[in-house]
Amino acid sequence: MQAIFNYIVIITTSLAVMMIIVGGIQYMTGNVDDGKERIKNALVGLLLLLFTGALLHLINPGFFTG
Repeated sequence: MQAIFNYIVIITTSLAVMMIIVGGIQYMTGNVDDGKERIKNALVGLLLLLFTGALLHLINPGFFTG
């Protein structure tokens, strides 16, 4: 289960970083509202991932140690 979670974290973080970059490009090219929305949504996704990890650690502190 730990390996699956780690794989999901890698994929989700990579996608969020790409969305932040795309949002920044949109923001710079004049599509300000869409850029802000895309960046905000990517950051919310990263926060959800962080809280998921915190919840898993709260339930089982040994989850991340293997």
